[in-house]
Amino acid sequence: MAQYKVVVVDSDVSYLRHVLDTLKGLEPRSDSFTINGLPKAPKEFREVAENVTVTVVNKRQLAKEYVEVNSVDLVVLEASDSDADISAVEAAEQMRELGYKGRIAMQTPSIVDGYTTSVLTRVIDDVFIRQDAEGLFRYIAEQYAKRERQ
Repeated sequence: MAQYKVVVVDSDVSYLRHVLDTLKGLEPRSDSFTINGLPKAPKEFREVAENVTVTVVNKRQLAKEYVEVNSVDLVVLEASDSDADISAVEAAEQMRELGYKGRIAMQTPSIVDGYTTSVLTRVIDDVFIRQDAEGLFRYIAEQYAKRERQ
């Protein structure tokens, strides 16, 4: 199984870090952190989770810089409201313009209406509701499993 690199843009980096209780010795106010594997992945994804590397950053600019330098398979952007954050869409458009060919997903706090979804699908591959960190890691593991089956 090949490595699967993911960048997650999340303004609340400390929340994800707190959930990942296996992480020790990290600076609490760091702009980013990287984990190998998904310590909180659901049981059915533990096997694939070992091949996943997740970098969590708290600013979209950091994500763009990271994507340019590294070969990234999936970028997960955070939308701050139910109407889907316009700046998240702009960030996705910029990544596409830079030549990023991987998947882009957006996590939202609630259901997105049909109009917004049609606008998003031009540059964003998936929109999902973020319930908790485990849900995020389930989504990442599912995407990795899909790629491995192709």
